[in-house]
Amino acid sequence: MKVLLRNTQTGWYYQAPSKWAPESKDACDLGQMSRAVELVFEEQLENVEVVLAYEDSRYDLVMPVIRAKA
Repeated sequence: MKVLLRNTQTGWYYQAPSKWAPESKDACDLGQMSRAVELVFEEQLENVEVVLAYEDSRYDLVMPVIRAKA
């Protein structure tokens, strides 16, 4: 399983700060859900979701990340 971040508007996957890829195979595997959420807040990312990507994409889990407005 890979832990990925995907932009909900473009469908592109996070690779590195300010760098996104159109395909999940080119995405950065963050390893853990907690690291993915930390990254969202560290980089102040918006319109993203966490994707738990399995070898068989039928089993992928997609979870929105909603940052509360202060």
